[in-house]
Amino acid sequence: MNKLERLNETLDGLQQEWKLHNDKAKQLRMAFATETSANADNKFLLEQKINFENAQLQSLDQKIQDVEKQIEQMNLDLERARLQANQSGSSRQSNKTSQTSKPVGRIKEFFGGSVVVCSTIIAVPIIYIYFQSGNVATQSLTTTTPPTPTPVVNDYPSPTSSPTQTPESIPQEIPFTSSPDSRDLNQKFFTWKRGSSSSSRYSLTPSGVLSITAGAGTDIVGSINTAPLVTYPFNGDFEVQVKVMFNSTINNQRAGLGIRSTDAQNNHLRIYKLENKRIEGYLNLQHKKQYPLNIVPYEGETVYFRIRRQGRDISMFYSSNGSNWVSLGNENLEIPQEVEIFLFVLSANNPNTATAQFSDFVITRL
Repeated sequence: MNKLERLNETLDGLQQEWKLHNDKAKQLRMAFATETSANADNKFLLEQKINFENAQLQSLDQKIQDVEKQIEQMNLDLERARLQANQSGSSRQSNKTSQTSKPVGRIKEFFGGSVVVCSTIIAVPIIYIYFQSGNVATQSLTTTTPPTPTPVVNDYPSPTSSPTQTPESIPQEIPFTSSPDSRDLNQKFFTWKRGSSSSSRYSLTPSGVLSITAGAGTDIVGSINTAPLVTYPFNGDFEVQVKVMFNSTINNQRAGLGIRSTDAQNNHLRIYKLENKRIEGYLNLQHKKQYPLNIVPYEGETVYFRIRRQGRDISMFYSSNGSNWVSLGNENLEIPQEVEIFLFVLSANNPNTATAQFSDFVITRL
């Protein structure tokens, strides 16, 4: 077995090992998705196993790339040697065809996926480049690259790519905390954006409830983006929902859920609870064009919000219990595939702060 054959054999082994770890990671993600949130210990253990498989896949991916580079370099060396052999063979053929030469015949060499047929009379010492122990090296000089491993292999949707799903979409709850009983934001998936006020802040309970406080005079309207946000990037069609606990009697205070363009952040759509027991949808476009959508009365401190994005169609819903949903309307908008989902609290045009609690953040790929 020559060096090229050994490299291809090594590559095949790495690809098989990569596939085994990838299959294992998929099984763990499925187990995590079906585990109840009440069983925190099991979910934490599954997450650790998922992270281990992710590390293995990343290591294997690097090894595969290294072997592929070696094979590519050997391909180049062999092609260079073949060209030199042809040139040397042509020169020798005119002068010494009757000495130590013999016809090679049709040597099939695979390079770049095409077959090169060589019938040149080549001297024996040069033929050795392609022969070892009298055997023609017919091993393919090209290889099949395995699928690129998912950068982050875990149960949660990646913030920069689509989550791996079974054929039917599975709702996935994304914890706000980095681990069970932690008070740290899960920064693998969420980003805190404080806005302009030094009074804006967030906090987390060990049970995973996110509390956001907006400083006085903060807003997201027109070209103004001064309110605090927690964002979650997503690419493609989705349905996202969150539970919001907010109660205010002060004018121009809001708390809710929205989506916005990543390249033009003044373009956004949001649904929120506002002061004096109301729910409202709101659309904000570039060049300071903004207008409220539907507004309805709502009793109660707790509300669930949902936004569904399917291509250009954006729909908004609200619910008092997370099961029975009421439509607040839909819009047909030209919006890029990659968006930011955001949670927000604002307190505009008044000297008071505003606080809301968020939990049960669930996203489903459509």
